[in-house]
Amino acid sequence: MKNIILLFLCSITLSCSNQLRTIYLRPLGNPSPTIYVKSHHLSPDSTRLYYKIPPEFIVCSRNPHTMRYTGRASVKCDFYPYPTATHIVFQSSHSIEIDSTHIPRDGFCGYFDIAVPQGEKYTLRITINDANSPQKNSALFFIDKKNDYSPSLFLLRDSTGGVIYDNFTSHNDSISIHIAQGYVPYIYVTRYNSQTRHAVPSYVIGADDSEKFKTDTTFVIENGEKVVLSPQGLYVLRTDSSHRRGYCLLSSYKGFPAITQREALIPAMRYICSDDEYNRIRYSPYSKREIERLWINSAGSLPAAQGIIREYYSRTEYANRYFSSYKEGVLTDQGMIYILYGPPSKIYQASTSQRWVYGDEASGLDVSYVFDKVDNPFADDVYVLQRNLNHKSQWDTAVKSWRKGQIYDNNMIKKIQEEYDRQRYYDTYHIWY
Repeated sequence: MKNIILLFLCSITLSCSNQLRTIYLRPLGNPSPTIYVKSHHLSPDSTRLYYKIPPEFIVCSRNPHTMRYTGRASVKCDFYPYPTATHIVFQSSHSIEIDSTHIPRDGFCGYFDIAVPQGEKYTLRITINDANSPQKNSALFFIDKKNDYSPSLFLLRDSTGGVIYDNFTSHNDSISIHIAQGYVPYIYVTRYNSQTRHAVPSYVIGADDSEKFKTDTTFVIENGEKVVLSPQGLYVLRTDSSHRRGYCLLSSYKGFPAITQREALIPAMRYICSDDEYNRIRYSPYSKREIERLWINSAGSLPAAQGIIREYYSRTEYANRYFSSYKEGVLTDQGMIYILYGPPSKIYQASTSQRWVYGDEASGLDVSYVFDKVDNPFADDVYVLQRNLNHKSQWDTAVKSWRKGQIYDNNMIKKIQEEYDRQRYYDTYHIWY
């Protein structure tokens, strides 16, 4: 499956209220590169920012004599109080100088140190200004300088020494775990036997969606030691065995979040299948064949089915990359809505909630979903959907669309809204407009 990685945050407008209006999740048909940043606390007053910047963001020229590529960019760091982001607390500026024999495919990597005061949580907006072109690119990140379980205390590197920017890894990869702040000779690693479940449909109220986590094993590694987190599952890193919270790290199949394994095709089918269909796929030794047959029957032909499959699993991959926390993103409420509906038109971010708006916000037919931020012992950014019986017709329309071999997205939602508004206007004034 083609790996499509999108820019998670493309623009932001900060207001003076307690609401942060965020517009992100660009359409899948227009994939964009993204900036990666990993913060690592060196001391109570200093934090190192590792970055990976797409090569498209910095224009480089090649010297015909030395055959080396050179380029330059400035990096502006704006820190806001988390989560209100009402004003800039402090700023920092840095420069990036490129002098290389080649343009790295994965992006320009490096780091710089920033004086970040202890005791607070921050929203960080990083803006990359290329010196040789007018282009400007920015992204948002969150830095926790308050809690002793902050993910920024831990720096993970892969087997080649590269910085790991995500909170997931492969169950057969060797990683090293480092803590720089304070004297921490040992790191406590706990694996949990978790009974994670799929998100239930958006209209189902009162369903038992509780998930149980039982300690499987706890082991100790030295600070900086290499370790393989196998078998797959939820691992929590702690600096002290008595701490309740820690840094959540998900160990999954090789290639995650891309859909590289046959078994990885199955979970997303839960949202468009009946119980009997899903169980037949889940327990069949030929699950891949069962899934292909379902899509071909829905689309009417193999070529049409290929486009549907590509879109559906591109969304699944996106959900895994951006919504994974203590469980894979495909199983979360946000992942479920994203897979079925695609990227929303807008997202409104408040301190304790998000509202995803689909289609035309001015339409009389409201298609929006509210996610509440909840306290979770394993992850900070866990959002739970506000379920509503009124969502059933929207849910049914989305599922029926996929089962008819039609991609359900903002364009289709707008058409439904336009028909609804025309009918409502006719019922009121007895004329079409």
